[in-house]
Amino acid sequence: MSIIHQLHARIVEAFPTDVNVPQPAPDFSGPGTAALRKLSGQLLGGAVTASVLFGIAAAILLMVGFFGASRKFLVMGFSSLACTVLGVIVALNSANIVNWGSGFGLFG
Repeated sequence: MSIIHQLHARIVEAFPTDVNVPQPAPDFSGPGTAALRKLSGQLLGGAVTASVLFGIAAAILLMVGFFGASRKFLVMGFSSLACTVLGVIVALNSANIVNWGSGFGLFG
């Protein structure tokens, strides 16, 4: 057994992989939460559509920048790709954002 395999075995023994971390569930139980649930669903649907469109635009800009040797288009392509990823992260966590806001009394 090589040193790499022994090291890997010791790392696996030291850090268990069966750790159960509870995830926060959306708490849609207060007043006005039906509208928030609807808004969250619409946001998620719009974000999926926008992410597909921005992903296509980012790919086009990256290809134009790469094949045309234009740094300007490469920067725009990477910026568009970063905005797409950030938007999807925010949209997928919209229920958690609503829970966080309701903890401050913003929505009720």
